[in-house]
Amino acid sequence: MAYAKATELANQGVAAGVLDSSHHPGWVPGDWVVFSGRYGTQNEAKTAVAALASKGHRSAHAKLVERPSS
Repeated sequence: MAYAKATELANQGVAAGVLDSSHHPGWVPGDWVVFSGRYGTQNEAKTAVAALASKGHRSAHAKLVERPSS
């Protein structure tokens, strides 16, 4: 399902990918998460969320993704 959503975003011209939450500290392991972009500030991320919401992606939200654990 995550890959299908990432493909849907890509078809709308939004760069998107999928990551495994099991490799990221502070996230519930076992989830596949669709992401779109890297942002230097929280405000930039929130602006991107608003743009996604305007395209109908109402569940979009900004979340810090830390480097994968080893």
